Amino acid sequence: MVIWWYTFFAMSAKQVKKETKKETVDEVEILEDAEFVEELGYTNKIKELHEKLKECQAEKMEHLTGWQRSKADYANQSEEYARLLGKAECRAKIACIENILPVLDSFAMAMDGSGWKDVDAIWREGVEHIYRQLIGGLASSGMKEINPLHEEFDPMFHQAVENKQVDETTQANKILAVLQKGYLLDDQIIRPARVIVGTI
Repeated sequence: MVIWWYTFFAMSAKQVKKETKKETVDEVEILEDAEFVEELGYTNKIKELHEKLKECQAEKMEHLTGWQRSKADYANQSEEYARLLGKAECRAKIACIENILPVLDSFAMAMDGSGWKDVDAIWREGVEHIYRQLIGGLASSGMKEINPLHEEFDPMFHQAVENKQVDETTQANKILAVLQKGYLLDDQIIRPARVIVGTI
């Protein structure tokens, strides 16, 4: 039993001595390495590399910030260009339709006239077909007719040319006749409908 305890303590003492010696050797090696690095001038080199790394990182951030700003400016300019292009396209369409409105009015007056039914049927049908083609082409560009007969008068879309006395209250503020059709382009008024409105 005594021998076993002696052997245990002896081994433990040897292990402690060995670990202590190892730590001392490591400290000496680290110290020698630091002195070796300093002797070779690596310390200054490492400092220079650190400074260079900082400069590169600052330059990278500067370029990244500039790129992000340029990207945002480009997106804003693209949106503004699209908006201006849309407005220019709308103005061009309106100008084109305004030039055609007198033609549409002439068709409407001819076909709404009392003598229209007396015209040769084949010729009449040909003219009506041409009119439908013209209206269809304009509709494909976004144009809509305002033909509000018997509807409630709305000053946003209708122009009251005349107020006509009516007996029935149900006819009050109603459109009794459309003298001239109005037109819209994508919900933007090109010309309001000219109408006669009932009043009590």
